[in-house]
Amino acid sequence: MTPDYGQGANAAMVDGLVLMTHLARSAMDAEAIASAARQYEAIRRPFVDRTQSDAWRTSRMARVRSPAGRWARNTLVRLVSRLSAVRARQLRRIAGDNPHEVGYL
Repeated sequence: MTPDYGQGANAAMVDGLVLMTHLARSAMDAEAIASAARQYEAIRRPFVDRTQSDAWRTSRMARVRSPAGRWARNTLVRLVSRLSAVRARQLRRIAGDNPHEVGYL
């Protein structure tokens, strides 16, 4: 994960909580541990993949060098930020909001 989003430490803490919860619920036999690992992966993987993708995209946008490219980026960001639904969704994503984790936090 790139440092642009500042989600590395947050992701590590949430990973620990989700995994700990699933392992605590297991009977600690091999099949229960494997099941806990699958549940953990199903909860975390989609969110982590999306966060990593967003971070890479943001990083790439921040590194635009050409004046025309910077103008296009800045104009697009300004226009999109005026759409309240998009802005709210993006803020939740940047803050690390994952509805599938609510029961673990």
